Amino acid sequence: MRTFRAHPIMVFRDQHLTKEQQYEFTLIFGEIEGLHVNRLVDPVKYSPVHTVSNIGPDGKPSAPMRERGNYYWHSDKSYHDVPSLLTMLHGVEIPSRGGETQFANTAMAYAALDESTKQRLSGLRAVHSWERSRIQSRSLLATDEQKRERPPVDHPIVRIHPDTGTKALYLGNHSSHVLGWPEEEGRALLRWLEAFATSPRLSIRIVGDPEI
Repeated sequence: MRTFRAHPIMVFRDQHLTKEQQYEFTLIFGEIEGLHVNRLVDPVKYSPVHTVSNIGPDGKPSAPMRERGNYYWHSDKSYHDVPSLLTMLHGVEIPSRGGETQFANTAMAYAALDESTKQRLSGLRAVHSWERSRIQSRSLLATDEQKRERPPVDHPIVRIHPDTGTKALYLGNHSSHVLGWPEEEGRALLRWLEAFATSPRLSIRIVGDPEI
């Protein structure tokens, strides 16, 4: 856990895990959260370790994918009242070109903001919503049952790491607007912050060998 606190992204090369082995490895970091809200639509696919794939029923790549959420910058499960500690991914089959997974360091992004912007963000909270995320990603819309299970929640735009005290931006496609602000004004601020935080100098692309 000490290494994990020091390095927000860790890559373990040449791993060949079953879903059961990945599940057991995840338990090293703590308790696994409840099942994904999308299980209410597809309980077979959305098991505790679920597969994200563009392979269609005919065994061929499909385009476009029905679920588009992974095309957008997001912090996993930020629409939960208690967000995830970490996300664990296992690349089983990836293309030789393209298909990279991108990560943004929002702690570095916060540190790079000017002081007046930091002051402006102090105390602000963003609303995060499964329903709004589905709309923004142009995915299948949330069902009434999903909306009841995952109603909108709000989190600080600037979160503080409980162990290190590091401040980081907390936003992404699941966030819809700033609490207490006119919705369009809040969305404009969140879009600007996301563009800043995901710029090439503050993000990394991982496929095969990572490149900064």
